[in-house]
Amino acid sequence: MKLKRLSAEDFERVVGFTRLQGAACGMARAVLVDGRPQAEVAAEYGVTRQRIHLAIGVIEKAYMKHAPPGDNLVRVSLELPERWALALYSLMETLNQDPQNLDRERVIDMIEKAIIDARSGLTRILK
Repeated sequence: MKLKRLSAEDFERVVGFTRLQGAACGMARAVLVDGRPQAEVAAEYGVTRQRIHLAIGVIEKAYMKHAPPGDNLVRVSLELPERWALALYSLMETLNQDPQNLDRERVIDMIEKAIIDARSGLTRILK
């Protein structure tokens, strides 16, 4: 998973699990917290974009290892055929309902349909 942004609090918590210091920490913060482009940060620090990428990778690894389960929302960006995207959105809406009122059979049916659609789509792509 690639992190796009972190809050300042999350960044400070996660960086504590790493050995990043000084410039490497500042570079990762500039991209992940401030939202600055990697190329801009690389030019400012006089390093390559690969160096920025490595610093961010250390934070990503620590984030994944130490993220409390269920406490953090992660934004995922996918490019899917519209039919699949709508099916996933519908599934998400269903799963976000109150667990007490969740229609288990409907959820299972939606997941099975999504798997069948994905398999048939992949078969067409791979032919």
